[in-house]
Amino acid sequence: MKIIYNIDELKEKINILIITAADCEKKAINEELHPLDNEDDILEYRHDEDEYFIGKFGKYNVVHVKSDEGNLGSHSSLMTMYKTLVLWNNLKIVIMLGIACGKKTARQEIGDILVPQEIFYYEKCKMIEKDDKLIFDKIVGDFLLEPSRKLFQIFSDNSKWSYEINVKENKKRQVQIHKGTIFSGEKIIASTKAQEMISKLYSGNCIGFDMEGAGIAYACKNLKFENWILIKGISDFGNEQSIKDKNRQKAIKSIIEYCKSKFNKEDTFRDFLMSSDELYQIEINRTEKKKFDLSEQITTNYISRKVILKSKLSFYNDEESKITLYDAITKCYNKIVLLSDAGLGKTEEAKNLVNEILKRNNNLIAFYKNLNSYSDKKIIELLPSKLKNTNLENIVFVLDRIRRNR
Repeated sequence: MKIIYNIDELKEKINILIITAADCEKKAINEELHPLDNEDDILEYRHDEDEYFIGKFGKYNVVHVKSDEGNLGSHSSLMTMYKTLVLWNNLKIVIMLGIACGKKTARQEIGDILVPQEIFYYEKCKMIEKDDKLIFDKIVGDFLLEPSRKLFQIFSDNSKWSYEINVKENKKRQVQIHKGTIFSGEKIIASTKAQEMISKLYSGNCIGFDMEGAGIAYACKNLKFENWILIKGISDFGNEQSIKDKNRQKAIKSIIEYCKSKFNKEDTFRDFLMSSDELYQIEINRTEKKKFDLSEQITTNYISRKVILKSKLSFYNDEESKITLYDAITKCYNKIVLLSDAGLGKTEEAKNLVNEILKRNNNLIAFYKNLNSYSDKKIIELLPSKLKNTNLENIVFVLDRIRRNR
């Protein structure tokens, strides 16, 4: 390990953060790191109480930091994540790797992997007295947090990965990926009754419990950092019988092997790490080849596919600084009308705006509608059924070809 005292030149090279919380997790990750190109050893940089380990994990340059266990506290996941995002200001991806308590079902085994679609912070609950007993009643405030959809898609796809673990003597089993909700709080769950009690606070598909996920999520949300995710290996099931060191090692080994399968591929995180100019050069050819297909897909009622197109428009806000159409609608104005002569690209810009929202903003849903024929329906009536119950404040309506209506 080589100690360094300045990271200014390194920041441009390091775009991925791996964060752990337990000593056994830290040790396992550091053992997998290799020196950066043109370096002879793993680099270590110390800032305040944090130690940052810099090297290559698979084919990618990464920085690794360990927090204390728990969402809250002076060196918790929340504080460590917040300070790290401020210090390493060129990060594009944050991945928390570690162990967690599974929710015992017939489908889960020690060493299986949890990839959450959402993090549920269960500590913000109301406690009441009922039949002379204290019980959790309901959750209040901001308690549900969603990781990056694109990272979730990457890590929930294990179709090309196979790894076996011993479940019983002379019996092996393929490691399974479980998708759903991780319940995150400050409690060490060592009771199945505690699991059941906490699970009732939210109706989501509970797949496990951890003590750091919410801290990571809240720090990223506060700093508007969208590309984060948790990958957790099941080390126990919330009972004393399953809390063993060999189970922790089995869980850590599973997540290391799984993440290596992603990090050893050069294209896994390509779209996150390329500059906008590089993306543009690649996407020009894709757009030309698929122009008809994209046109057909993108004029459906609402869009789930993400397509990167080059924006030709710019705006000037009140400070006379140049901003994009995406920034104009998400940061400055709640209504924008595009007016121009025919054939100058209004439809392309509308489609591009939808895809930029889907790509960059987990809090908004983009709804595109081609109004090429008159309808006396209200705008709200145009929404597909699966969006009917969505908060309208979270929907950006992109209405095209309004000029044809009378």
